[in-house]
Amino acid sequence: MKKFKPDFINGISIKNNNEIILPKIIKSEVNLLVLPFFTLERKDKRLRTEYREITKRGDPKKEKVWNVSANPEYGYPGPFDREVHKSIEQIISEILKEEGKIKNPIPFSIYNLCNRIEITTGGKNYHRVKEALEKIQMTGIKSEKAFYHKGKKEWISSVFSLYDGVIFRGEQLEDGSITEINLLYLSDIYLQNLNSFNIKSIDYTYWRSLESKIASRLYEILGVKFYGIRNKKECFIRYKYSTLCQLLPLTPYRYISQAKRQLNLGNDKLKDTGFISKFEWSENGKKDWLIYYWPGERAKKEMKNGQAKQLDLKEDNYLTGSDDIGKKIDVKKQPDSDHNNDLINKIVDLNVSKITATRLVKKYNHKAI
Repeated sequence: MKKFKPDFINGISIKNNNEIILPKIIKSEVNLLVLPFFTLERKDKRLRTEYREITKRGDPKKEKVWNVSANPEYGYPGPFDREVHKSIEQIISEILKEEGKIKNPIPFSIYNLCNRIEITTGGKNYHRVKEALEKIQMTGIKSEKAFYHKGKKEWISSVFSLYDGVIFRGEQLEDGSITEINLLYLSDIYLQNLNSFNIKSIDYTYWRSLESKIASRLYEILGVKFYGIRNKKECFIRYKYSTLCQLLPLTPYRYISQAKRQLNLGNDKLKDTGFISKFEWSENGKKDWLIYYWPGERAKKEMKNGQAKQLDLKEDNYLTGSDDIGKKIDVKKQPDSDHNNDLINKIVDLNVSKITATRLVKKYNHKAI
């Protein structure tokens, strides 16, 4: 088995004498941006979250179900665990950018994760981060046609978790050796979708600025759903209040005045920061209501940038005039002098991995790029 050293992590995540450079943009798996997993309130003591939706894919109508169940001994993942997972997503994003692919296991440092979350690195927080990783691993997911597997191009029914395993430094590996560093194993389904680029860019700086957990969660959901209305006459997203409570997730209230107090702090924050231009409530029977959201300038800019960042996935549709048609190029064997570093850096700035950017520059006409 490969022997992992702490230097690997330092090379990716720590720069300038252990100063953590937090990324502005991170990559998040699309299903997990929309479907619920973490609770938003520390006082929420649930052990289970369920989301149900009637779909119109084909005939007759079908129901998709997403169920998240906690291990009672560990408890349900909450706001702090959500922060820890976001720091893991930072590491995933950095690996994707540098190498273009995620492989198990992923080395990590708890000290590094504490710095990313911007909490002290003392013993108490060390144990909190460790417990958060274990809690996420022990939380089960059951999908009944609710999770889209991009590699298979189908909505799958499966039981899985986000993490298949977490091995901490000093523990024994399968081959009997003792690991010198912490290792995280992502589940196959999660890993496959990351490597199939079923991901969306998240403005991590903006996400962190949203002190309201409801606002940051709405940012995740609406950021995905706004893409579906880019070319439609209806330029808004509409949710039933009860549906939105399942997705966030939150406990729904009986009266609209209570529901507005519950959600409008987050709604107002997104409006004040330009992610939505406006939102409206309307009656939808006595026991439920509709909420409408219109994209703001920040959301529109993200969608525009997102289209540019998908260049590497559809390159043959855009980049004609290759200098080396039909010729396979081993980029690793090419000397640096053959690369147009300025152009490579510009493509990397669009969150394309350096390996992909280098290949594009070698393969295609530079004016076309």
